This record gives sequence, structure tokens and C-alpha cells, in this order.
Amino acid sequence: MKNLQILLNELRKLGVQIQLVDSQLKINAPTGVLTPAYLDQIRDNKAAIIAYLGEVRKEIYQPIPRVAPMESYELSNSQKRVWVVSQFNEQSVAYNISAIYRMKGILDTNALSVAIHRLVERHESLRTVFVLRDGEPRQRIQSVQEANIKLVLHDFSDKADAENMALDTASQISMQQFDLENGPLFRLEIFRITDTVSILLCSMHHIISDEWSMQVMVREINLLYNTVVEGKEVHLPELSIQYKDYAAWQQQELAGEQFKAHRAYWLSHFEGDLPVLELPTDYNRPAMLKHQGAYLRHRFTASQTAGFQQLLKEKQATLFMGVMALVNILLYRYSGQSDLIIGTPVAGREHPDLEEQVGFYVNTLAFRNNIVAEDSFVKVLEHTRQTTMQGFTHQGYPFDLLIDELGLKRDLSRSPMFDVMVVWHSGGQDSKADLALKGMQAERLQLGDVVSKFDLTFYFDKNDDGLQLHIEYNTVLYHPSRIERMAAHLHCLLDQILQSPEMSVGELNYIPSEEQHLLLHVFNATAKDRGLKKQHLVSCFEQQVSLHPDETAFVSGEKTFSFRELDRLSNQLANRLQRSHGINGNPLIGISTARNEYLVIGILGILKAGAGYVPLDPAYPADRLDYIIEDSGLQLILADDTTSGYEGKVPVLDLSDEETLKGYADTAVAAAYQQEDIAYVIYTSGSTGRPKGVLVRQAGVVNVLGFIKEQLGISMADRWVAITTYTFDMSVVELLLPLTMGCRLIVAGNNECNMPDLLGALLETSEATVLQATPGMWNLLLESGWKGRKGLQVISGGEAMSEGLARQLLERTGRVWNMYGPTETTIFSTALEITRPDQAHLIGKPVTNTQLYILDARQQLQPVGIPGELCIAGDGLARGYLNNDLLTSDRFIPNPYGEGKLYRTGDIASWTATGEVTFYGRRDNQVKIRGYRIELGEIEESLLASGLLRQAVVTVYQNGAEKALVAYYTADNTVAVTALRSWLQNRLPQYMVPAYFMELTQFPLTSNGKVNRKALPVPQAQRQVFRAPVTDTEQALARIWEEVLGNGRVGLDDNFFEIGGHSLKVIQVNSRILRELSVKLNLEDLFVNPLLSQLSDKIDMLLWINNPVAADLSGNTDEIFL
Repeated sequence: MKNLQILLNELRKLGVQIQLVDSQLKINAPTGVLTPAYLDQIRDNKAAIIAYLGEVRKEIYQPIPRVAPMESYELSNSQKRVWVVSQFNEQSVAYNISAIYRMKGILDTNALSVAIHRLVERHESLRTVFVLRDGEPRQRIQSVQEANIKLVLHDFSDKADAENMALDTASQISMQQFDLENGPLFRLEIFRITDTVSILLCSMHHIISDEWSMQVMVREINLLYNTVVEGKEVHLPELSIQYKDYAAWQQQELAGEQFKAHRAYWLSHFEGDLPVLELPTDYNRPAMLKHQGAYLRHRFTASQTAGFQQLLKEKQATLFMGVMALVNILLYRYSGQSDLIIGTPVAGREHPDLEEQVGFYVNTLAFRNNIVAEDSFVKVLEHTRQTTMQGFTHQGYPFDLLIDELGLKRDLSRSPMFDVMVVWHSGGQDSKADLALKGMQAERLQLGDVVSKFDLTFYFDKNDDGLQLHIEYNTVLYHPSRIERMAAHLHCLLDQILQSPEMSVGELNYIPSEEQHLLLHVFNATAKDRGLKKQHLVSCFEQQVSLHPDETAFVSGEKTFSFRELDRLSNQLANRLQRSHGINGNPLIGISTARNEYLVIGILGILKAGAGYVPLDPAYPADRLDYIIEDSGLQLILADDTTSGYEGKVPVLDLSDEETLKGYADTAVAAAYQQEDIAYVIYTSGSTGRPKGVLVRQAGVVNVLGFIKEQLGISMADRWVAITTYTFDMSVVELLLPLTMGCRLIVAGNNECNMPDLLGALLETSEATVLQATPGMWNLLLESGWKGRKGLQVISGGEAMSEGLARQLLERTGRVWNMYGPTETTIFSTALEITRPDQAHLIGKPVTNTQLYILDARQQLQPVGIPGELCIAGDGLARGYLNNDLLTSDRFIPNPYGEGKLYRTGDIASWTATGEVTFYGRRDNQVKIRGYRIELGEIEESLLASGLLRQAVVTVYQNGAEKALVAYYTADNTVAVTALRSWLQNRLPQYMVPAYFMELTQFPLTSNGKVNRKALPVPQAQRQVFRAPVTDTEQALARIWEEVLGNGRVGLDDNFFEIGGHSLKVIQVNSRILRELSVKLNLEDLFVNPLLSQLSDKIDMLLWINNPVAADLSGNTDEIFL
């Protein structure tokens, strides 16, 4: 002891602070003071220091006083939250705690029964139930006789598959709901397999126990059982207090100065908007999260563990701090979110009176860390160290009280404040104790059913083999393969940190080499020649002319043209362009015609002359047309007799004039075609308010047309109807694929394109076999009553396809394709044949000679399943933007993973495990409201899944500082907004339910056939008209709300939680409803029906079902039994 006192005195003089926390030493010291020599002395004397501090602490602490006997007692803060959560049916088993053992040997069931009896007698928590008194939950202690907790025996020894049957039964029992009001909340059951083998199940509710308590119980069962078997008497020291005493003491302590300091720290730590972690999931998050779980185990190598320990030792950090930093960095890299909150449990037994108690003492600490991409692991570790030490210093403040203090809105789809927990099993009191019954061998087993209270829980511990990881995950959200990758990513991340601890965390490569190979090479194995590598559009067309000279090439209205005729006419135009207009090299020529033969002849003639075409829509505003003409430097515009307005600006050549082509040769011109020539320049919307011209190369067009021909199996037997405006790049597929790859082109006129019923008729009369359109156009066609066309190959592109649209197309047509691609990568870069409606969110695999990369903000690879910006490289890449080098260099960047450049699309996507791409939408279509990051597409899909709507678009409406979601929709029949709102409330978290719903007769479309979001009407301001309660139920319910909330009058449209309601107020309201209206509701009923009108309808429905009243009917009546 003298040496120990000398050591502690030296440490004191050096400014070192040592505390005893959860049977561990927590040491704070000035930098550099704790030399390796001092650390070795502390380790050598650890047990003695712990014992000494424990004795000193007992001398300082005041004992917890006992409370006077009462009929019932108040709950601790933790118990209150668990009681509330347990009232929800979906979450009622989330707080079951179970342990299961395989026992070998002759089990003395009588001795075990005596041990259980003594245990229940000793710990009041094991015979506690929870009752409502005046609307408040209270704990009531049952007598041993009333609790009547006994060892339950099951005999499976006569069963053929006894052990498996026993384990299945035990697993089912472990997932049974506990009756908190009547009990018991503790079960111990034996399943006999043979005379010498049995299964033991211990199951209890978290509201009366925790992991530490389980270890206390195991130790005491060991002692009690063994002494009974040995015929000895055992006298356990009397417990100074019981849990009810602690609960009362906790409430008193909260008013003390120490707790005021704790409160101030936590409120400061969590001031401002709290982040909501938006990790990608495999399944949509339900409105009310279930807690079905599974787990995965992973082992880090001994060398990794040793290296990590050494690094942490150098930085004066513990293994817990190290793994907390590790998980923070992974979550940051997955989500891109810098502000992160992760939870961890602490025993909550700082007072010495609590060490041998059974009860729910565990507290939760929430650590908020800010990750900066440029920071190294060492810096992140230092910040984590500081946050952790501060958190442990203030661990006495109840987490559940903090949640109430922060006023967090209840979200049934998530845990309060955080969704990820990190737990360190130190090997101390809170590790899993062994069941050691005399004459028995006990092996702890894993239950088949796993309860996951959080989305993810990372359990770490360390044994002789190294650092161990056990990931518990919610199977409602995650597929096992994602968790396997997650463990591999942590493993790789640790390797990288050990190699380069000073490297910025934004650059650390956490993807294993095997997965990198998958992302870079396997998914991008698209190289293919098809004999088109040296071809250009003109040579492809000429090949079709030689193969099918007299076949019909295209149809426009009543006019038809063979390949030979089209070749001659376009040759005449090309000759004129060269001879009379001086076209040479690869200049740009404008084209502005109606949808007729002059459009096709004009485009082919321009290409044959060696030029590139610039489509000009006559319907564009004059200002936009003037800008395009000036920016592209057009020296000539091809037009017809339907277009005008270009005179005096640029020379115009009227293709409809019979004199235009007279005298020009119909033979091929002399032109040096190059694959790198510009085929066309299409102007797309620009963020500056001015359109930007995309320079699209011949090679890219030939590549994608060849791919589509091959995938769809296009031949001369096909009839391709073209309906897309020629200023949209999807038109290039329609106009040029038939002519260059070989099939008949049918150009729909303006009337057919604008009138869906006429288009439907054209599809029949033309015997169409292929049609391409945007989802907006497809929906218009379906809304017109189009019955479909069997055998019609369908391409949907230009914007996201919905599941509902995919279903209708599959039912009414032949093969259905979903294709994706920005103008900058030549029309389409990915394609997928849709065979099931639930594939609508997929855009498929890269087209030939195309590479896809999904990258984070620093151009680092994102692994499978993690969203990032979709970047595209390969043959389809455009040359850039015309006259805009700055924007070109910003969007077309050097390819860090291959040759040439890649294009940053600004679209968010992720890889599937099979190499397909999931599309989420534009990066700027992700919105954030009240801290929640929301994908608008998910809400749209949920609305369409109702089956009530034809189309749905969700946007954000901002009025001042307030943001609100607005749902616009079209429907075949009248749809009540309440029905849509209720549908979403049952499928999505409340924060994803739009505030406004607006029905439209049809969506405004852009000239390209996409939904024009900018043209959607402003939502009508909702008038706040007070609707008074009318029925008896409404009036009674309003009175209850007014009295419980104390916030004045309540109307039918008032939301309980927006006028002062919270979890405990729900309990009071529920109690009053039961007492005054004789209706028993589940607590979730009020969360799901927060409006007074909704809850009143729910109550009336239950009254109608449970209390049928016979009407006073005169005359004959029919009595029917079904």
C-alpha cells in the first residue's frame, strides 16, 4: 500500500487525475506527463488502484436512502422511456433480454428452483410490474407469492430432433411479449433433451434489468445453486437498497448542482440543429421501424490489433476511443455527412450502492463529432478522445431526460437522436459471465431471433486472437451482403490508417482490392468493336443504302422514301452546301423545319457535307434562338416553308423550295470524314440562365446506335416511330438509328406528337415495332386510353421511370427498356431491360465502350451500395461545351481511373452487387428539411404505389424561412387528400409526408417531354379555419386534450404533437380516454392519428365494433348470419 500511495502522490503532483468509471480507470493528464514508465506502473497496480479508489469512493459518497413503503413508486427516467416505447406493438419485443445455454451434466432442477426463488426474493426488480395511476406509469412491487415466478420445465427427450425443436421453442419464447402490467417480467425455462443435456433460457424485460444485472444474476445463481447441491447454507449480504430507492434518489439528485453542470454540458453539446444520419439502406425505412435483427462477426488480425494499440498508446487514447474514431470515419465516408452522433451505453452505476443491484441502470451517452475531410486519423482521434472524456465526465445525466430537454420530435421510424451505437466489451463487469453450476458444463448459444434496437450496433472486444467485431443490424433496413462489405471496409480502413495515420480521412482508401477490381474492371468490362470502330454516321448510312437500296427508309405523312431516294436527295444537298455555301472542314449548320421529310434530308445532307448540325426549335423564344445562333457561330440555317424569323440574322436555305436542289449532283461528295468530327451540337439548360452547347462526336453516336441495335435486335422488319422533338438528344436515336443501322423510320407529325389519341392510332396504322419516349410522354399516352400494342419494344429515357409506369408498360407492350444518359455522354450511357416493375429504379449497366464511376466529393470510389456522383467515361464522351472552356474543365475532368477524361453528371447513383446502377436523381433534387435529408423520388414512388394516382411529382416549396413538401398528382378518379396522406403515413416517416397536395389535370411538360417542374403552380396557402368539434366523441376528446395540454381550445384539425403533446402526455390522454370513453387504445394509435379528427374517427370505429346498439326498427327486419 505504501508503494501505491507513493505512486498516486507522484501522479497527483504531476496534475494527473484518476477516476473509477464502470470498474475501469479513467486517466486525464497533461500532455507528455504519462511516460511509458508511469503507464507501466499504473498497469502493474491497476487492480490495487481500482480497489483503493473504490474504498475511497464509498467513504465520500452518501448512501442512497430508502423510500417509505407505498402502494407504487415512481419510475426512473430510463424506465419511463422504455415503458412508452413498449406500448407500441411493433416495438414491444425490442427490449427483451435473453440468454440461452446448452447444459451438459445431471441438472438438479430442485436446486435450481431454490436458487431462482432466493434470487426473486432478494431482488425486488424481478417481481416488479408497471401500472397506471392517475395517468402516470408507476412501478409496483409484488410479493414473492404474488409474483409466483417458477422454473418452467419442458421435456423434449422423446422427440426425434429434440435439440433443434427445443432451440426453436426457446427462440419463440424469447420473442414473446411481456405483460408489463401483470408480469412476470422474468422467465427461466429448462428444455430437457436427454438425461445429461438440456437447454436453459433466461429471458427478461429490459425495464427491470440490463447486461450488468444479468451478470449479477448469473453469479448469484451459481452461488445459490452450488451451495444447495453441496448441502450448505449461504447468506448473501443484505442489499442496502432496491431499485425503487434508486429511482426516487435519481429524481432528487437531478435538482443538485452536479446535475445542473451535467445538464448544461449536454445542452451545449447538442445545441443547434441535430444531424440525422442518412446511411444508404437496402430497403425503404418504414413509418414505424420494426426491430428484427441479425448479426455478423468479424476478426481483425493480431498484427492489426497490435499496431492499432501501439498507435493509440502513442496518442494517449484507449481502444474504445480508437474504434469510435474508426466507425465515425466510415460513417462519414459512407454518408458524406460531417456532423455525426453515435451512442454508447454506460453502466450507470457510479454510486457504490448500485454495484450488486439488479435493475435498469444503464445510461446512454451520445457523442457528437465533426469530421473534416482534410483532417488525419490522428486529428479525428484527438477530437474523439476529448469528446469521449467529456462525455464520461458528465455521464450521470439521464439520456432520456436529455431527449425531453432537447424537445426532439418523436419519429417512429428512428431511435431518438442517433441510429448507430458503438459498444466496447472491456472484459470487466459488463462482459458475459459464465454460468458455472456444479457438475455441469455450460455453453452460451446464440438465439436464432435477434432484436436490433438500433439500425446498427458495433460491438468491439479484444481477446488473445486480436480485436473482435460483432455488427448487429436491423434486417428491415439492411441485407446481409451490405453488412459483410461494411466489416470488410472497416478492416481495410484500419489497414490504411496504420500505414498512413497522417493521411487525410477524405483520401483514405477503405475499399478492398477485390472490390476495387469489381468496380473498375468487372462492372466496366464493356469493350466491343462490332466493326464500327472506324465508322461514322455517313458510312453507316451508305452501307444500308448498298444493302437495301429500294427498301423504304422513312415515312413522313403520306410520303415515303427509299434508301436510294434519300441517299440521292441528301447527296444533292451536301453538294450544294459545299459548292454554293463553301462548307468544308467540320463547321456547324443550323436546322429548323417542321417534322417532315426536310428534317431528315437536312440532317443527312449536313452530315454528308462534313458539317455538324445545330437543331433550332421554331417555338423557342426569339432571345434564346438569337443566343444559340450567335454562340454557335452559324453561317447558314436550313429551313422550310413553315419556319421564319431568321431573315436578316443568318443566311437561310429553304429546303421546301423546289429550286433549292436543282442542278446539284446526286452523287456522294468528297469529304474527309473523321470519327472525332462533331455530329451535332445540342443546347441544354444552363445554371447561368443561358443554354450551353454540347459538342457531340461522331464516334459517340455510332457507338450508342450500334449498342441499341444489338440489344433490341433491330432489323429491316422493324418500324420505328419517331416522336421526340429534334432539339432533344433522344431524337438522334429515333432519326438516325433506322437510317444508319437498318430499319424503317416513321416520323410522327406535330399533331401526333401533341395528341396522344392520334399517336396511338399512328402506332397501329404504321405497324410500329419500336417507340421511344420520356416517362411524361408515356403517361400522357396511357392517360389517353391507349390499350397498348403487343410486341412493341419500348424505350423510356430522359427522366426517372416509376414503378407504376413500368407495370403498365409491361402489361400492354413487349420488351421494355429503361435507358439513361446525359447529352454530354451521347444520348444513353446505361440500359436495362425491365422485366419486373420493381426494377424501375435501376438504370442498368454501361453501354459498350463506356465506363461508369460512382465517386464521392473528392473523386474517390464509392463502394457497392453507397451513393455518389455518377461519372462517365468512354467513347460516348462529348468534346465539351462550345465556347465555354471554364465549364468544360469543371465538368469534364481527367479520369483518375483510366485514360482520357470523365464527365461529372451531377446525378446520384450507386452500384448494385450485380453491377447494375441504382438511380436516385439529381444531386440538387436531394433536399433537407428540419435536418432530414430527403429523396423526393422515394416519396413519389410511395404515392404511385397507392394505385390511386397516374402520376406524382414532389417538390419543395419555400415561403420565407419555412420549407414544405408539395405533392402534385394526376388521377383517373377523384382521390381524397386524406387517403393519400394516410397512405404515406403508413409507409413513410412523418417528416416525408407532404404538407400540401395538389391535383392537376395534367403535368406541364418541357419541349423535350420531361415534367416541367418550374411550371408547377404555387401551392395554395392553407387557410387556418378553426373547425370546432361536433360529435360527442369529438367534444369529449377535445376536452381531454385541452385539460391535459393546457393550451386553450382544440379543433378538429389540431395536431396533438404540434400543440404541446409528447410521449408522457400521450400516456395521460390514453388513460383519460379509457376512463371516460371506455375505449382502450394502443399508444401508437395517437402517433399514427395525431389530428383530433383522425383520433376521433378511430375511437368511433372501436366503439362501433365493440358496442353494437340495436336500432329501434319498426316492421319486419332481416337477420342475417354470414
